[in-house]
Amino acid sequence: MSAVKRLAALGCVSLFATSVAACGSGGSVTGSSNAAITIGAYRAYASLDPANAYDYASWNIFYNIYQTLVSYAPGASTPTPDAAKSCAFTDSTLTTYTCTLRSGLKFTNGDTLDADAVKYSFQRMMRLNAADGSSGNGPGPLVGGIASISTSGSTGITFHLKAPDANFPGEIAGGAGAIVDPKVFPDDKPYTGTQPVGSGVYKVDSAVQKTVDGSTQGVSVSLSLNSHYQGAASTPQNSHVDVKYFDSPDALYAALKAGKVDVADNDLTPQQIADLQADQQAGTGIQVVSGVGTGIRVLGFDVRDQPFDQPLVRRAVAELINQQDIALGPQKGQADPLYSIVPNGIGGHNTAFGDDYSSHSVSQAREWLQEAGVSTPVSFTLTYAKDSPAGDAEAQLIKQQLEKGGLFKVGLNPVANVSVLTGAQGTRGDKDPVFLGSWYPDYPDAADYVEPLVDAYNTHYSNDDVDKTLLPATNRMADRADAEADFGKIQDAMAADAAFVPLWQAKQYMATQSTVVGVSLTMDAADILRFWMIGKGA
Repeated sequence: MSAVKRLAALGCVSLFATSVAACGSGGSVTGSSNAAITIGAYRAYASLDPANAYDYASWNIFYNIYQTLVSYAPGASTPTPDAAKSCAFTDSTLTTYTCTLRSGLKFTNGDTLDADAVKYSFQRMMRLNAADGSSGNGPGPLVGGIASISTSGSTGITFHLKAPDANFPGEIAGGAGAIVDPKVFPDDKPYTGTQPVGSGVYKVDSAVQKTVDGSTQGVSVSLSLNSHYQGAASTPQNSHVDVKYFDSPDALYAALKAGKVDVADNDLTPQQIADLQADQQAGTGIQVVSGVGTGIRVLGFDVRDQPFDQPLVRRAVAELINQQDIALGPQKGQADPLYSIVPNGIGGHNTAFGDDYSSHSVSQAREWLQEAGVSTPVSFTLTYAKDSPAGDAEAQLIKQQLEKGGLFKVGLNPVANVSVLTGAQGTRGDKDPVFLGSWYPDYPDAADYVEPLVDAYNTHYSNDDVDKTLLPATNRMADRADAEADFGKIQDAMAADAAFVPLWQAKQYMATQSTVVGVSLTMDAADILRFWMIGKGA
């Protein structure tokens, strides 16, 4: 889940590629293994079932309580074995992927984790989620390419794919590949309890959740180390982690300042981060840690909804959007302006939107609307999640940008969280034809910013050249550098169609108490917060 991430005012740079560097208070990995860590966040998980959630906050929990066959080591751009002791494509066409499990694996309750459990987990994920993302709340598109699964004994598992897919290891390295206990998770419906059973570094001791706008939202999760764990994770630097979700960034900020949380997740507002950076220069106890960020913010359209079924109307919107003003205004410079669907630092990134829509010209936008034959002002409602960074201020600025020249009339519709947008009751139900969405990648490859993004928000967007020629060609390229030229063409096509307009690329910033160590070592391009790497020093 990449650009250089920096705290320029502090003279501290943290750059991750295939190695790990340290920045700020999180630079040491030497902490007390008996430490208890409290992590505060604003974005709350939507479900504890990996087949029922496809959001950043839920996956943050999944990475820590479930295992996957392969996973991303800190700083790595290629997944390596985790629950498996080996995995590889076993044919030249990249359609047969075989793994051998570690022997003696167990779930947190002592149940056996074998090849049948892995097969069950994947088949359940596929059963509860359509491959095109049109039904279910989980990451169906990431496993939609599986044709069948076979097992060999208790440790052999083979995936037979419908088509070549060089990215399959990355696609199953996150929530889509989470292995669950078949005795606990029903095969025909989501798990709705609060003590799910996995085989990750931690087990769930307790969890509290509530319902907001018809959707589940986490209140807290309490985790302790899993005594049965066998996998690739490094030695835990703590024994217990409590994750607490706050009703607003202000409440999270106040808890941090009062010492009630050890770590504030990447959920503080840009202004709060700027204030903490200034305080850090003045020598206060709270530290700001920065790291690579490849999450992106986009404005998206349901391309079946009139008049946004016309590319010219969407292009007019793209022309009026000023990414630089958004990054420097509501985001306070804590994000970088983004001019492509694929962020900077991911192989194949270009600046297609910057090339096509650089002038922010009202006259050009008016010309496209006239050519489309629509009357102005074009009235529509922009839906956005209030749990996004500076969500209200950002929506207000975009409204101002689009209403220049009287070409558009924009109403604002704030919803509680991003799961409302990506869930069946939101954009997937065709209720939000124009929306602001966030995307945190499942794996650090340009492919994950194309089809999965489109499917997650169910925009009905398609481009034959991308879908039938360019993207399939990249899936046949085991060396991802070979795919970069085609990804450039994909970004050019998506810019011309403007079904998604990129706004900014996230920077990862977390704030910690002065005794906390290890945070920067888990902030990398895979965008995985590895709780076990966080500890407390003297």
